[in-house]
Amino acid sequence: MLQNEYNNEALSAQVDALARLKNDVVLDTRDTLLFDGGSMLALRDSHYATTDHALSNIGNHLGIPMSYIEKLRDRARNGDNSLRDQMHSLIDHNFNSLLHNPTGKSPTRLFRTYRSGIDAHGRNVTQSVRSAHSNAYMIFDHDHVLRYVKMALNTLSQRHAIKFVSNGLTDSRLYIKIVFPDMQAEVKAKQVGDVVEAGIIISNSEIGMGSFVVRQFINRLVCTNGMVLPDYAGGMSRRHVGQRHDIGTVNLQRDTIVAQQVALGKTLRDNVIDCVNEDRFKSVISKYNESAEDMAGEREPEDAMQSLGKKFGLTDDEVKRATRALISDNDYSRWGFANAVTGLAHKETNYDRATQLQELGGNVIQLSPREWHRVALAA
Repeated sequence: MLQNEYNNEALSAQVDALARLKNDVVLDTRDTLLFDGGSMLALRDSHYATTDHALSNIGNHLGIPMSYIEKLRDRARNGDNSLRDQMHSLIDHNFNSLLHNPTGKSPTRLFRTYRSGIDAHGRNVTQSVRSAHSNAYMIFDHDHVLRYVKMALNTLSQRHAIKFVSNGLTDSRLYIKIVFPDMQAEVKAKQVGDVVEAGIIISNSEIGMGSFVVRQFINRLVCTNGMVLPDYAGGMSRRHVGQRHDIGTVNLQRDTIVAQQVALGKTLRDNVIDCVNEDRFKSVISKYNESAEDMAGEREPEDAMQSLGKKFGLTDDEVKRATRALISDNDYSRWGFANAVTGLAHKETNYDRATQLQELGGNVIQLSPREWHRVALAA
């Protein structure tokens, strides 16, 4: 079962609960102090726990690789108290020396934090720094996404049936996957009756772990496999870059911030509506039909899947499971390979990884003939 999966009501409740705990602060790095081996950060007079992601953000800004920090942490864990204190002091010294003596890059950073409180599940939320960014980071959060997606769906509901396939909310991203059951077509694949339906996926990250994205999402009915199509198949991808924030607590009601959010929200709304397009759906089906005829040739399916896994970063276990699914379905076309990859999402418990696998399936379909030949046909 997928972790961090929500129905519509639970998703809205959790997004709203966490939104009330947000506190975004812009500071000069000389007004910050890292301590306790990088596990805590002082922002003026308040102390926050640091997530690994936030520490990595700060390290990237200062030129301190996270791999170096992990080495020091490993030595601290495996040594005695004296060595642990030395390693923690070394981490703090490295960061603070650069935070307090900035050169080149702007010392002004936006720190995205949570105040301590309770989420919608009744769980404690620790006062913590979630991420650190340039002070030109545009705040367009999950609650803004839900508001404008609702507007788009109100328009689409006048023309289409709407079904929510899945919602996900992880530490890094929000996901909304929606299909339109009245937009279906059969792929001319080896399996008769291989029907798919049109859909969309909306995703967002509040902490810089991805752009704001609207893409086409295709649901395969025979096995409920979902496939996310690349950016150029339709939709939008927008980085969180906007106007610079002033020093101090970020005022989300400031006119310039509200104007940015409204503009992006309307773009979101329009792109969601535009993605639900019969001509685009027909174009996708045409691509799928081509992929269903694009066979892997004489190469052993195990070898072809091994090459595919290497190209797209599948783990050894994922390659083995995808190979078993491929052989079981006995469909050695590009369509068959793509569905063997997207099928891995069914057994995946991590929502982020499950969605990545659905994206990788779409990437298999979009491989150029030369790339597909290299993966599936080369000896």
